[in-house]
Amino acid sequence: MNDKSSNGWVLFPRPNPAAALRLLCFHYAGGSAQVFHNWPAHLPPSVEMGVIQLPGRGHRLGEPHVRRLAPLSRIVAQELLPYIDKPFVFFGHSL
Repeated sequence: MNDKSSNGWVLFPRPNPAAALRLLCFHYAGGSAQVFHNWPAHLPPSVEMGVIQLPGRGHRLGEPHVRRLAPLSRIVAQELLPYIDKPFVFFGHSL
């Protein structure tokens, strides 16, 4: 996945800066951003998909997990600020 973010929190499998809408996806517990690998092929050109890669998962496997939801929520909110410069939606689910 191409990484448009300098810190690796948000990955863009198929960057599309001209898209009208940004879909920001959160992987399920125990998963990684890789679960969304094939999604861009099924999205219209007006949608750019970004996937959030949490510490301790995927390419960030060597980083420590954030074990508490409140601090993780604050960090993710801060990291997403550069990517909410256009209409956006969140997608996420947990098993």
